[in-house]
Amino acid sequence: MKWNLLLFPVFALSALLNTLNASESDDKKTIEVIEITADRPNSYSAKYVQAGTFFNANVLDTALTTNIITKELLDAQLASSLADTIRNTAGVSAAQINTTIYSNLNIRGIRLDPTTNYRLNGILPIANYVQTPMENKYRVEVLKGAAGLYYGFGSPAGIVNLVTERAYQDQIAGSLFANQHGTYGASLDISKMFDDAGVRVNLVAADEEIGIERTSGERQFASVGYHFDINDKLRFEFDGEYIARDITEPTQYYLLANQDGSLSLPPLLDTDINHGAEWFKAETTAHNLLGKLSYAITPNLHINMSLGRAYADTTRRYSAFFGYDIETGSDGLVSLSTFPDTEYENNIADVKLTSSFTLLGTYNQWVMGASRRESESIIADRVRQGKWAQNLYHPVDIAKLPTPPRSIKNTIEKTDIGYFLNLKTHFNEQWQTTLGYRYADYKNTSDFAQYDDTEDTLSGSVIYKPQPNFAFYTSYIEGLEEGGIAQGIAKNAGEVLPAALSEQWEYGVKFETSEQLLLTLAYFDIDRASAFIHPETEFFVQDGRANYAGVELSASGGITEGWSVYTTASYIDAEQQKSSSAQLNGNAIENTPKTTASIFTTYQLNSVPGLSLSLGAYYTGSRYVDALNSASANAYTLFDAGINYQLNLRNHDVAISLYVQNIADKAYWAATGSRLLAQGHPRTIKFELKTAF
Repeated sequence: MKWNLLLFPVFALSALLNTLNASESDDKKTIEVIEITADRPNSYSAKYVQAGTFFNANVLDTALTTNIITKELLDAQLASSLADTIRNTAGVSAAQINTTIYSNLNIRGIRLDPTTNYRLNGILPIANYVQTPMENKYRVEVLKGAAGLYYGFGSPAGIVNLVTERAYQDQIAGSLFANQHGTYGASLDISKMFDDAGVRVNLVAADEEIGIERTSGERQFASVGYHFDINDKLRFEFDGEYIARDITEPTQYYLLANQDGSLSLPPLLDTDINHGAEWFKAETTAHNLLGKLSYAITPNLHINMSLGRAYADTTRRYSAFFGYDIETGSDGLVSLSTFPDTEYENNIADVKLTSSFTLLGTYNQWVMGASRRESESIIADRVRQGKWAQNLYHPVDIAKLPTPPRSIKNTIEKTDIGYFLNLKTHFNEQWQTTLGYRYADYKNTSDFAQYDDTEDTLSGSVIYKPQPNFAFYTSYIEGLEEGGIAQGIAKNAGEVLPAALSEQWEYGVKFETSEQLLLTLAYFDIDRASAFIHPETEFFVQDGRANYAGVELSASGGITEGWSVYTTASYIDAEQQKSSSAQLNGNAIENTPKTTASIFTTYQLNSVPGLSLSLGAYYTGSRYVDALNSASANAYTLFDAGINYQLNLRNHDVAISLYVQNIADKAYWAATGSRLLAQGHPRTIKFELKTAF
C-alpha cells in the first residue's frame, strides 16, 4: 500500500507551521497532553474527550453532543456489553436484532455501521460482529451525529469510542462473576510498571447463560496494553485484543402481512421463551491490533502516527419464526439460514499533526492529517438450512443439522483515503470557532458492482462562553456515509448501495456546576439518504431522504459528595421524505422511538463506610416495525438496582457487587425494523467478587 501518499501533505505543511511557531513569542499556549487516568477519577462525569479531532479537548469546548460513560459507571452496573453501556445515553435502541451475539444499535434512529462506527482508542474501526468485552475498557465515549471530518465514511448516527486502560501502578486484580441463570467466570487483570514503560494484561473466561430456553455459550478474552516513554518527547503505545465467543442466537419473529395488508404482532410471552434450538449458535473469533507513536516535535507541534488491524471470522445461524396462528399457536414455521465463515477485516493507517500558535492576538490550533482505511468483507452465501414446524405457545425441540460447507457469495473491498484540516481559533476567553475540511477518495468494489467517487466535506462551529463553566454552541457537519449492505432477509442480500452525503445542524448549551455536574441541552437536525428494505419489493434500497430532528438533554456527575447521577432524555421526530412511493412519504422512520429517557443514580451511605446503593430506570417509546408504519412495538420501562460494598481485608481491597437488570422481569420488544421483532431478555441478577493486591 502506498502509505507515502498519506505522509506527504502532512510533512509538507509541518515546515510551514514550524516557521509560524518559531516567529511567535515564548509565552504562547502549548498543546495540552492529558493523562486519561487522571480525568476525574471516581466520578460519573468526565472533563476531556479522547475521540477524533476532539482528542484531549474539554467537553465544554466540543460543539457536539458527547456522552461519556466512565469506568465508575461501568463498574457500578457490572456492564458486560456495549448494549449495557450505551443504554445510558439518550436516543439509543436495538436495531432489528436482539443484542445477544453483538450490540447492533441505533442512535437517534440511525443504525451504527458495524465496520466503521465503533472505534478503539479513537482510531481503529473494529468489526462489531461479536460482543465487545468491557473488562479492559476505561471509558466509552458516544459522539452523536455526523463525524465525517475525522473518520471519513460512516453512519451519521455517531461514533462509539472504546478507550482502553493503561498500567499506572504495579497491581494484580482478579474477579469471580456469575448470574442466577448459570453464567460463571473469572477474570485476571495484571499491571506492571517499569522505569519508562508499563504493561497491562487482561484475561477472561466464562460460560454464559442468558436465561432464555435452549440457549448457552462461552467466551474467552485476552488483551494487552503497553506503553513506552522512549524519552520525554516520544511515546509508543500498543493495544492487542483477542476475542472468542459462541452463543445461541434466540429466534426472532418475522411478521407476515394479513390479507388486508395489516400486521398483527404476536403476544409478549414469558421472558424465557425461545422458539429455536440451542445449536443455533453464532461462533466468532476476532482480534484487534493498534500501535501508536506520539512525538512532541516542539511544545507547540505534535505528531501522532497509528497503524491498526481489526479482524473477525463468524459463523452465524440466524432463525426466524413466522406463519403462526395467534389464537391457537399452531401452523408456525422456524426457518434457519446459516452464514458460514464470514470474514471482516479493517486495516488503517492514520497520521495527525497538531500545532498551536498565536496570530494577530488569537490563539489557534491546527489539526491536520491523513488516513487510509482498507477493508475486506468476505460474505458467505446464505444457506437456507431448514424449516421446522413450531408452536407459538408450546415450543418443541429442533433436531440438529450439520453446518453446511462454506460457499462464498460476495467479496467487498473498500478503500477510504482522506485528508483533513481543522482550525480552532480562540478569539478571547468567550469566543471560539472551528472550521474543518476533508477530501475523501472512496472506492467500493464487490461482485455485484463498483462504486468510486471523491467527496469534499465541510464543518464549522461557534462557541460562546459567557463564563468558563457555561457554553453556547452551534455547529454544522457534513458526513460521508457508506450506502450499506443488503441484509440477509432482503431479496438482494449482499448488494452494496452507493455512498451518500448527510448534513447535520446542532445548537446547544453546556453548563458545569461546582460539584462537577455537567448539564447539556441540544437541538439537532440530520438529513440523510434513506435506506431500508422496501416493504413492497423486499429489496434493500435507497429511496428519498430521511430527516431526524429532535432535542436531547443530559446531566452527569455529582449532585453532592457521595451522590452521583447519570440521566438523559431525548425527543426525536424522524420522517421519510421525497420517496418514490406515495405510501412512504411523511411516514415515521421505522424503529425510531420518539421519546427515550434513562436515569441511573448511586448513593454512598455515610452510616456504613464502603456501602453504596444504585437505582436505574430506562424508558423506550413505541417504534414502528416497518417503513409503511403498519404496526408498532409498545413502549416499555425497565428498572435496575444494585448494591456494592468495598472493604479492606488483610490489606487487600475487596469489592462485593450485586446488580439486578429488569427487576420486574418485564416482557418487552427489545428490537424491531424490517418487520422483525426480538423479545427482550429476562430478569438477570449479576454477582461479582473482586479483589486487588
